[in-house]
Amino acid sequence: MTTDTDLTALTWNLEPLVYDKGEAGVDELLERADRLADELERFRGRIGELDASALDEMLNLLAELKDVSGRASSFAVLRFSAKTTEEQRGALMQRVQERLTTINTRLTFIELEWADLDDEKVDRLLADDRIDRARHYLRSARRYRPH
Repeated sequence: MTTDTDLTALTWNLEPLVYDKGEAGVDELLERADRLADELERFRGRIGELDASALDEMLNLLAELKDVSGRASSFAVLRFSAKTTEEQRGALMQRVQERLTTINTRLTFIELEWADLDDEKVDRLLADDRIDRARHYLRSARRYRPH
């Protein structure tokens, strides 16, 4: 029979995800995610006007947001998974999920505006070397464009 003590030895060290700050690190990551979303909001209604340099800037902010939100989410979900009976862990996971859902909803415009661009403009942007690392992501974001 496995005991709680046995399971403790099997849990992950999640602290590096949150810079060894535990739940305080999660809060810092969520605050950073909010600030990044604020920065990304300045592109609302303008994605069709972006050149490759500005698109690259937006993509860098988006990549950082994905990293930050992924760290917070992974910490909360994996921590909860290790001990689902602990209410505090469940509450943290719920709080993180709600906050990130709100952030992601605010940024839905990015994919919608990108999908709305004409193919000629997209092809010009995707041909630029500055977009190389994000080319697959950007193409994939347009795959359901007709729908």
